[in-house]
Amino acid sequence: MFRDLLRIGSLRLALLVMAVAAIALAPFAGGEVQYSFPDIVTTFLAPPFAILIAFVVPLDCLMTGLFLHGAAANERRRLRLALSAGGVVWLALVISWAPYFLRLASGP
Repeated sequence: MFRDLLRIGSLRLALLVMAVAAIALAPFAGGEVQYSFPDIVTTFLAPPFAILIAFVVPLDCLMTGLFLHGAAANERRRLRLALSAGGVVWLALVISWAPYFLRLASGP
């Protein structure tokens, strides 16, 4: 399975790794604003980073789906894997960050 993930392309794999990093930071987000180095990552950097990744992953899936329709038979397997990996990671990203953004939207 890991070998197949390497076939999806280096940029797409980097995008998925960044999305997994954003998922890993989700439980630590929130609370009081901290200005020291380790804590500033979860209070200031991780939430906008998660939003950016949450928009870029579906765009990548959209483009992958467009390329899938015109691809040759041997290329379709790689593109289907990229599409499903992107969808699973995006869904996990949205689910992991939903409590934070719902709490933020509800106000103090």
